[in-house]
Amino acid sequence: MEYVENVNRLFAGGAPDVTKKARASARRFLNEQLLAHFAGEEQHIFPALLDADLGKKVVQRIADLRKDHKQFVKQINKLDKLIAGPVGPALRKALTGFSVRLQKHAAKENELFPSLI
Repeated sequence: MEYVENVNRLFAGGAPDVTKKARASARRFLNEQLLAHFAGEEQHIFPALLDADLGKKVVQRIADLRKDHKQFVKQINKLDKLIAGPVGPALRKALTGFSVRLQKHAAKENELFPSLI
């Protein structure tokens, strides 16, 4: 939620100190929280699910999620540079597209996790 609020602040045309804080928060979310989330899944959750031998569907879903993670890492590097630059249409388009892809990724995760029960 903090990420969404700060992305909105980037485009609100607020005071420079607000924009600076919003940039820092957005970058922190991407580079720390989101990458840590992916690493946790890669190092702990996915191996545990694969070891549980829950079937081909789970194996395919994990492969798909890992592919997403690789693409997200590349996108995060690009977004990080855009966030540091001018606030404008290119940044808005990139952040919007990223958010849409991230929501689709989260939906894939939600389909996978019932396998744990």
